[in-house]
Amino acid sequence: KMKELFPNDFSFFPKTWTLPDEYAEFMQEIQKHKASAKQSSEPFFIVKPDRGCQGKNIFLTQTADEDVIKDAFWKLGDVLVAQPYVPNPFLIDGLKFDLRLYVLITSCDPLRVYLYRDGLARFCTQPYSAAAEQNKQNSYAHLTNSSLNKANLPSYEESTDPTDATQGSKRSMKALFELLRKQGHDIETLWDKLASLTAKTCIAVQPFLAYYHRLCRPEDKIGDRCFELLGFDVLLDVDLNPWLLEINHSPSFHCVCAVDSAVKAPLVRDTLRLLGPTLRRRAEMTPDEEETEEEAQKDKGGRGRGGGANKEEEQEEEQEEEGASPLLAQMRTSLQQQEGGWVKQTLTEFDLDRPRYYPPGSEKYLWKGRTEAEEERWLQEQEENDNLCNDRNGGGYFRCYPPPSAAEAAYRTKLAELLGGAATIHRQVVRQGER
Repeated sequence: KMKELFPNDFSFFPKTWTLPDEYAEFMQEIQKHKASAKQSSEPFFIVKPDRGCQGKNIFLTQTADEDVIKDAFWKLGDVLVAQPYVPNPFLIDGLKFDLRLYVLITSCDPLRVYLYRDGLARFCTQPYSAAAEQNKQNSYAHLTNSSLNKANLPSYEESTDPTDATQGSKRSMKALFELLRKQGHDIETLWDKLASLTAKTCIAVQPFLAYYHRLCRPEDKIGDRCFELLGFDVLLDVDLNPWLLEINHSPSFHCVCAVDSAVKAPLVRDTLRLLGPTLRRRAEMTPDEEETEEEAQKDKGGRGRGGGANKEEEQEEEQEEEGASPLLAQMRTSLQQQEGGWVKQTLTEFDLDRPRYYPPGSEKYLWKGRTEAEEERWLQEQEENDNLCNDRNGGGYFRCYPPPSAAEAAYRTKLAELLGGAATIHRQVVRQGER
């Protein structure tokens, strides 16, 4: 939706179809290309499981009618994602590679995003050639997943020196960028593009993150109770333009080689340093604040559950709840009796014991909000910690949202415009859900 609203600002993201929901649109796209191109120039599409990993069950296709797509629906039992296969990738030594960026979100409300200055460059193990019917099944030339290419021995090479960007099937991104700099490539501009890609991607989902955080933690004035360390998979084309391929919400931190240890150990250390203010604030909470938190938990359904209440009190509480919500009681009874299939099908992930909240904007919405002074004080604390971390570890992370004060005014204005657009989309989705 953000790409439809801001096509120029989200051109780094390939057009994407979710199958089977958008299968008809996917077929139309392929037929459009067939009508306007010769067989030899028809584009390829890459199809992969929405919740897949390690390069499994990924394939290339020029048609939506192939049996492999239909078989995937039945064999995988999962949603599929289809995208145009990005042509003309940037090659090193004739090999295709992608970048694993590490992105840290320390707060979703207000949004605060950091990009790590190092990452992984993951190489294919067979020379790249443009996708064609005769080579589309050669995963070692088209897919960069390390877990997949490890099976291609002896072509897969373990790097013993993380600072050497000329050897190994997995290399340090920092070392690789330094090599490209020496070869005359504009790495500063590339970093700017990666930071912009990261900020815009997180902006697109910020209203949804804040929405759910406020629903679950209405007593929190700042949405920094949780953090997320994400893995962004990015492909560089021949012009060094980055393309966002996918986002991994649980990237691996296992260290199985020297490059892993050189990148991931400092990454975890610097992550904890950036989280310092939040950890200190939680540790220094006053007794009154702690009591407020406990009361909030009780109000959300924790009262009487493991807190010393006897069974009679629990039964009395359940009876009051059932009397106030006959539908809730009916659904609980239906599930307990293993009846009411339509209830189970519709509410498979619905927790009957979770607290009920009203949508933001309604009169009964429970989020307490925050004052401008409270937000300003929090922002100042975060800014001081950013400076401290940069002085201490040489800038392992750099903040890409909010943009630093040195960023151009036009860029800051553009990001603010995008955040407003994301909020508009969120309101539309909420209204549709209410209907």
